[in-house]
Amino acid sequence: DPYWKSADGSGAEERLTDAPGPFNDVNAVTPDGRSLVFASNEGETGEDLWIVDLDGKHEPRPLLKTKTNEMDATISPDGRWIAYRSDESGEFELYAQSFPVLGRKLRLTIDGANSDLVNNTLTRWRSDGGEILFPSPDGRTWMSIPMTLGAELTAGTPVPLFKLAPEVDLVTPSPDGQR
Repeated sequence: DPYWKSADGSGAEERLTDAPGPFNDVNAVTPDGRSLVFASNEGETGEDLWIVDLDGKHEPRPLLKTKTNEMDATISPDGRWIAYRSDESGEFELYAQSFPVLGRKLRLTIDGANSDLVNNTLTRWRSDGGEILFPSPDGRTWMSIPMTLGAELTAGTPVPLFKLAPEVDLVTPSPDGQR
């Protein structure tokens, strides 16, 4: 389950919520700091996206729960869009939907996204909203999708950025997407 603790080290750690599954991976905090999105694997529906408010009772509720896997969520800096990986097409691809009310959906990739179910918090929206960074299907090549935020989301064509050295297992892009 997700836990939290004061960043200054004071106080004890506290379980944030009693999440539904045995594996609960924190994915993103909304730009306003009021909610946390996490992936939870509770069995029958595989990985699903859940949300919990950071104030009040901290009761988790399903955000995106289908018969396919949804994971690796990242929220746009303007808080209007959520991008995530899903295998709804039969292969893992990257999708974006309006947020916090899901509805308008856009498929961002056609050649796949990383299918790793274990290390699933890799996709990141650049802090200015102009790009989404994610690992390709081989898990070693980092890709970029140019993005334009607004009431409607516009996505460009994914392009490769670089390939990880064999000895590197995981990376996390810097907020500005430059490192």
